[in-house]
Amino acid sequence: MERASAPIFLALSFLALCSAVRHGQWEDLSKSGSLTDLSKNTWSFNKADNLAYCNRTKITIPADGRKDYTGLFNDALLKLGKQGGGTLQLLQGTYNHYGQIKIPSYVCLVGAGKDETIIRLVDNAPRFPKSGSIRSMHTERVTVANLTQDGNRDKQRDSKSHNYGRYGFFSELTNYLYIYNVRVRNNFGYGYDPHGSKKYYSYYLIIENCDALNNGLDGFTIDQTVHATIINGFSKGNRRHGYNVVTGTKLALFRTSISFENGENSTVGYGFVAQNNQNFGTSNIAFESCTATDNYRGAFKLNNVSDVTIKNSRMSGNGASVCYELSRTHNVKLKGNECSGVRASRKFKLSNSATYTETADRSRLTTACAAPPPQSRNDVNTNPRSPPATAAREASASAAVARARGVEAPAAAQRPMDRARRVAALARSA
Repeated sequence: MERASAPIFLALSFLALCSAVRHGQWEDLSKSGSLTDLSKNTWSFNKADNLAYCNRTKITIPADGRKDYTGLFNDALLKLGKQGGGTLQLLQGTYNHYGQIKIPSYVCLVGAGKDETIIRLVDNAPRFPKSGSIRSMHTERVTVANLTQDGNRDKQRDSKSHNYGRYGFFSELTNYLYIYNVRVRNNFGYGYDPHGSKKYYSYYLIIENCDALNNGLDGFTIDQTVHATIINGFSKGNRRHGYNVVTGTKLALFRTSISFENGENSTVGYGFVAQNNQNFGTSNIAFESCTATDNYRGAFKLNNVSDVTIKNSRMSGNGASVCYELSRTHNVKLKGNECSGVRASRKFKLSNSATYTETADRSRLTTACAAPPPQSRNDVNTNPRSPPATAAREASASAAVARARGVEAPAAAQRPMDRARRVAALARSA
């Protein structure tokens, strides 16, 4: 059986590579053009093409109380992949797993809804050989929808080496990836981590109506991907950044997405980050109608990137009163944004010849000595080691989400008066 599978795998890999070349996915990135019209989003792909594969055939697995569904899941997913596509349908309930769940090309993993279907890592699970509780590698037309992935972080061994790769969702060289209405939470590492391979880029990604809660690193990391669209995201209580765009990602749009209470110390915790790590040339990134509230270090951080637009976005209560931290930036455009509760002298933190243009600014600046920085991480209710957050903070989060998604919500309550005293030193040192 093992001897027969090798030629099949090589044949499928060859066909996938031919498809990639046929669609021009390995072309010179210098010919990709630049982001010009945010409203058209022409760099995305047609989701219906993915869903057509979902409708080919279906395998349903009920939540019947098994101790481990890993083998059952992977057998069903592999079978669907060999048949040319289909859906693994999960029902309401909790599905425990010890190992990694691997999705092949043209296959859809679909549940009954967020927190209706829960894929949960068992207590004291064995070490993952690679990254991702749910993963896909060297694939195309993969869809994940309507479920919650729970990394069960507090019930794992407290060992960095043992918890390698404990991410919610990981992919490498997966083209035309669609993730819809998914919640990932309580992982040691990243929430969502779609990747290239350093040698090649991944192409075409849509993450829509998805949440990342209480993960050990970034909620959303978009790594070496071209044509990425993140819509209606919600990133809360993650220990590093809410959203992190890295390793040469190009032509990426973040729209109506929320970053709330991310970060845990004086060096990390921005709402939205775009950076050119490893010198791959991260560029052409747009943040439109996004909200950054009460993140530990600041709202937006751009480092060594070019052609970035931040438009119609709201920022308040972030870090040491920093709305924009820019370093070595080029062609950054700020339009119609609102930065609240910040002194004019602390609205920007600029270094290394950072440049930008700002138009139609709607900021409400203060004359106070320092704007209140976010609370100590000991008050964040998404950290299971901490006491619950105040009702006021929960109301603030609810209002932020409602504003960004265009629905009515009660006005956010006032922040606690003692926040400034707790971390005023951070505000003064930034």
